[in-house]
Amino acid sequence: MDTPMERPSAGGRAGVFVPGPDANEAVRMAMKNGSGLCGFGNLDGTVMIYFENNKFNDSALAMWKDKVFKAYDRMVNLAPTVNKLNCDAASLQQVGFIKGREILV
Repeated sequence: MDTPMERPSAGGRAGVFVPGPDANEAVRMAMKNGSGLCGFGNLDGTVMIYFENNKFNDSALAMWKDKVFKAYDRMVNLAPTVNKLNCDAASLQQVGFIKGREILV
């Protein structure tokens, strides 16, 4: 899959990821509780991922897709967050795309 190579604007396309078999510790920790990850590639071969792990057990974020949408919303709106991580692309597997309110897997 072609990973988008720049931060999308609202409604733009971003990659949807899961940890790969060789994921480093930071990626595995970000993915606890079935976190939703989305992001974009950087020119240096890394990927900037935004994630939502529903740390506070919000019932509106019970489903994986809702977590992905929350992470996407943070990313496209440049919301301040600690739920982002720049990591080696080898730590991730891209499983699809998110574009606006649609996830394509």
